[in-house]
Amino acid sequence: RQTLSAVRNWVDQTIARKWFGAVVTGQSPLDPPAGFWKARVADRTLANYDDYGPLLSEFKRLAIGSGRPVLFLTGDVHWGRITEVTFLGRPHFYEIICSPASLVAGKHSEPETPPRFFAPDAIGPGYRTRQLFGFKGNQLATLHFTRKGSTIRLNVEYRDIRASAITRPPAIDLSPI
Repeated sequence: RQTLSAVRNWVDQTIARKWFGAVVTGQSPLDPPAGFWKARVADRTLANYDDYGPLLSEFKRLAIGSGRPVLFLTGDVHWGRITEVTFLGRPHFYEIICSPASLVAGKHSEPETPPRFFAPDAIGPGYRTRQLFGFKGNQLATLHFTRKGSTIRLNVEYRDIRASAITRPPAIDLSPI
């Protein structure tokens, strides 16, 4: 209850002050709940916990109340991905995953495709996902925010840690400010 109350207060302040919302999690909020056996043998996802729906409802309220998408910054999967979540064609969330695997030898896999719809049981139907970018390999990601007039642009750079290569996915528009 205290966590949900703190999140509600943060959402209220973020909307009132016209800030951008960014949420950092260890696991992807886009992952559906892990099934019975996977949850016991491997790992649960955020969707397996009772406060998942109420927290997502607050983040939905933030996206609607601020008029701008909320950023989910996460990892824990050993690949990178940028996903856009839209409702009625308007971006409500962007998920940016950067997950180096330097301590896990040979475990670099292709990014998983996000579910077609984001949390319909928690925040309602119609939140469509679209993968904008995927990255395989041992990585580092940097986020660059640029203000130009009444717009904010987010550029993400993924760097392969074992090579000097830099990959620049398309920019994300976080307007209006």
